[in-house]
Amino acid sequence: MDKGIKILVVDDDKDYNKYLTKFLTDEGYVTRGITKPLDTLPVLEQEKYHIVILDLKMPHISGMELLKEIKSR
Repeated sequence: MDKGIKILVVDDDKDYNKYLTKFLTDEGYVTRGITKPLDTLPVLEQEKYHIVILDLKMPHISGMELLKEIKSR
């Protein structure tokens, strides 16, 4: 069942990212996972998502910093 809601999961923990992405996909959401936080902005420039789930502690940029960047665009 496709709920039509697109979710982007950004978490550097590959196992957790895979688990959450699979869980949400199994629940009927259109889901994509990213494990490199710096890839987030280019992905969001190419495709629109209804929800972005961010890990707070990631290498190179924190989830809060990334959220500020997403909101500013």
